[in-house]
Amino acid sequence: MMKIECPIFKRKIKDHSEFKDSALIAINNQKARIRANDLDIMSDYDIDRDVPRPYLDFVEDRIYDTLTEFTREMKGAFFQGFEVRTFFYQQYTKDQYHSWHCHDCQFSGVYYLDMPSGTPKTEYRDPFTDDVHELDVEEGDVVAFPSFLIHRAPPNMIDIPKTIISFNFNFWNKDQPCQYTRLNS
Repeated sequence: MMKIECPIFKRKIKDHSEFKDSALIAINNQKARIRANDLDIMSDYDIDRDVPRPYLDFVEDRIYDTLTEFTREMKGAFFQGFEVRTFFYQQYTKDQYHSWHCHDCQFSGVYYLDMPSGTPKTEYRDPFTDDVHELDVEEGDVVAFPSFLIHRAPPNMIDIPKTIISFNFNFWNKDQPCQYTRLNS
C-alpha cells in the first residue's frame, strides 16, 4: 500500500487573550444551548443555522483570516479558496467527551477557545495504521485537517470546562481571490 502525507494546519490567533472572555460570556449567555445528541456536552451543533450565535462576532473573522492563510500556504495547489459550511461550539465539563467520528466535508477545524491546563487535546487515528496521535495544540490555536481523519475529544478529567469552536469547510478551485460564506450576517 502506498501512503500519502495528510496536511494538518495550525496557527495561533495572536489577539486571542483580548477577546477570549467576551466570547466565552457570549457562549454561556446563549439562549439556545443544548446537550448534543447522546454526547452529553453543551453545544449548538443541532440548533438551526439561522439562530444567532453572538460568540461568532468575536471569532468568525479571525478564523476566516486563518483559513485564508492556510489557502495561501498551499502555493500552486489545486485549491484557491474556501467556503465554511458550519460553525458550532462544544463545551466539555468533567468526564465529558466526544467519541471517535469524522465529518461530511473536505476539512474540519477546531479553535481552542478555552483550554485549561489538564484538559485533553484532540486525538486522531492514522487511517493507514490505526495508530492514535494527539494534536500538538494549546489554547488560542486553530487547526484544520482533512475530515476523513477519525478524531475525538477524550474525556475531560478535571472540573474545569474546555470550550472549542468547531467548523467544517470545503476548499474550492476557481481563479478568484479567497472567498467565504459568512454565517448569521
